[in-house]
Amino acid sequence: MGSFMAKVIALLAFRNEEKYLPGFFAHLRDYVSEFIVLDDNSTDRSVEIVRAQPNTTLLERRTQEPH
Repeated sequence: MGSFMAKVIALLAFRNEEKYLPGFFAHLRDYVSEFIVLDDNSTDRSVEIVRAQPNTTLLERRTQEPH
């Protein structure tokens, strides 16, 4: 009988977490087959870091500050 490998998907919501994102992905990469990531209007390099990750879907929430 063949072995069954479960597909694990990690969900992450963040804002301005460029300091922590590389470690997050490095730590989970061997256990997770796909990442779904929601950026909540980051102003740092967080989005750039996420876009460089394989098997990752980035959802961006862009809002304008009130005048």
